Amino acid sequence: MYLIQEAARISGVSVRTLRYYDKIGLLKPNKMDNQYRYYTNADLDRLQHILFYKYLGFPLKEIQRLLSQPSQSRLMILTEQLALMQQEQAKLLTLVQTLEQTISDLKGEIYMSNEQKFAGFKYEDHRRYRTEAVDKYGEKVVRAAEVKQSGNEQVLTDAMNAVFITLAENHQKAIPLESDSTQEQVGTLFHLMREYVFDCSLEVFGKIGLGYAADNRFRENIDQFGVGTAQYACDAIQVYVQAQSSIA
Repeated sequence: MYLIQEAARISGVSVRTLRYYDKIGLLKPNKMDNQYRYYTNADLDRLQHILFYKYLGFPLKEIQRLLSQPSQSRLMILTEQLALMQQEQAKLLTLVQTLEQTISDLKGEIYMSNEQKFAGFKYEDHRRYRTEAVDKYGEKVVRAAEVKQSGNEQVLTDAMNAVFITLAENHQKAIPLESDSTQEQVGTLFHLMREYVFDCSLEVFGKIGLGYAADNRFRENIDQFGVGTAQYACDAIQVYVQAQSSIA
């Protein structure tokens, strides 16, 4: 067994953080009569799981829920974490390659297309937003969405890149929201969500569109394609939803 100072040294986690984990019930070591905390190998295993999930962006409340599942064996947890981290690794490698190519493009060594400039970007990093999505739509809907996306992440990312690149170009050219070009892109976005995310209704799609402009995280992400793209996409989605609702 290890005293809290030794557990902190081995793991790289501060004593203060370990005490906090104990306080909220996330990691509760044994306490002897002297009230000292003693950490077992099993406690350190659990701490490793916590750190993996933290790295992946899970909030502590969600980590506690994940680790409290009785069917979750250590092997199952590690297997799930490995798959998640491999996805992160692939995403990071893509972003590194994109950055390297961007530097070469600025030096005049190569030419990058707009599609290449946004390789690796995602609009809804579901590890950051998963808890919010569960609160809004429920665990069942979110899990179904994760199953749909599994293995199709790059397909979805590339397709959404293409949509937002075109919307950014249309915004820069002041093309009307009602134009065939813009509405076609919005329709593609709607069908991408239904095929790869979840079977959302027109009403929900409209609310998602409002979030593109209202939520700073989404707006900043989408505006990487050009300032004002998020608001343009938001407004175009509202036009699309209204038009499709009148047809239905």
